[in-house]
Amino acid sequence: MKKLTSEWLIEDYGPKEKAIMQRVEDVLPALAKRAAAMDAESYLNEENVKTLGDAGLLGLVVPEKYGGLGG
Repeated sequence: MKKLTSEWLIEDYGPKEKAIMQRVEDVLPALAKRAAAMDAESYLNEENVKTLGDAGLLGLVVPEKYGGLGG
């Protein structure tokens, strides 16, 4: 079984965290395709925001007590 990107950084996680990590992994290819152009031209691609929203990841770094994912 292939290791998720985040598993190289996080060793101790539970099923809830694993599910979030998998959702992140699933959108990484789409985000990566647009990253070079965004970096070169200094802009935020709205499609990346939509991709994260569709995956339910916009609240990734928001604490759970405020409705986020607590990442």
